[in-house]
Amino acid sequence: MSARKLKMWTGNYDGSREGLVIASSKERARKILGASRSEFDNYWSETPEVDPSLETEVLYTRPFTYLTAPPWHRGRCPLPDKEKC
Repeated sequence: MSARKLKMWTGNYDGSREGLVIASSKERARKILGASRSEFDNYWSETPEVDPSLETEVLYTRPFTYLTAPPWHRGRCPLPDKEKC
């Protein structure tokens, strides 16, 4: 039995967070996110390399930032307090 190749997708999770998911298929990634086919197709794209340090079939997020991207957070990351930014 051969192992299925894993793929990684990143995209706009909710307008405030960037998301990442690793799965064996686009359909499986979409189901993990709970996104419709059009939402997934419009806001998510496959990335060329899978990050081996992250778990498969898990949603990771991080806040959108313009200077530096923080590390990935398992699940929904807390959003920074806008008054402190």
